[in-house]
Amino acid sequence: MILSSIYSGNEYFEIDKNECLLEKFHELLEFGYLASQQDPFDPLEKEIKKILKNSFIDKGLRFLGVAKAGFQDYSLPEKQHDFEFEFIGLLGFIDPVRPSVAQAVKECYTAGIRVIMITGDYPGTAQYIARQIGLENPEKYIVGPELSKMSENKLAEEIKTTNIFARVVPEQN
Repeated sequence: MILSSIYSGNEYFEIDKNECLLEKFHELLEFGYLASQQDPFDPLEKEIKKILKNSFIDKGLRFLGVAKAGFQDYSLPEKQHDFEFEFIGLLGFIDPVRPSVAQAVKECYTAGIRVIMITGDYPGTAQYIARQIGLENPEKYIVGPELSKMSENKLAEEIKTTNIFARVVPEQN
């Protein structure tokens, strides 16, 4: 993936590969780098969703939320989530679709094979990718939490016309 966008302190910045990153994003990038090996489904998800709804949803980006927490006690909290985190910002990454995917999808359709997408991505990101690869009916999707609550009959009906399953976790596959 390629870092392409930064959001911090209500400012949005698109990165040009020939451009120097602004100093005001230094803290975001520093803490983002330090946290890059952490669980992507962290406590910042609520804040990320709020920002995504308003800014980035149609760009097909994947995001890493960045926060920091201070510590001035002698014993560490039991869990990492017990720290009081301060949201710093988001790092937006482009994960380009392989050039051969659109042709492969087209060949599947020509052969009468239905193609579906099951992903952990947000619906907007999944729809953006679906449009790039020529997936049919990219407007309709089901998210993981909805999927978990569906009866078998409802699911059997919905999967007839739904080709995107977003925010799905491995246990749901």
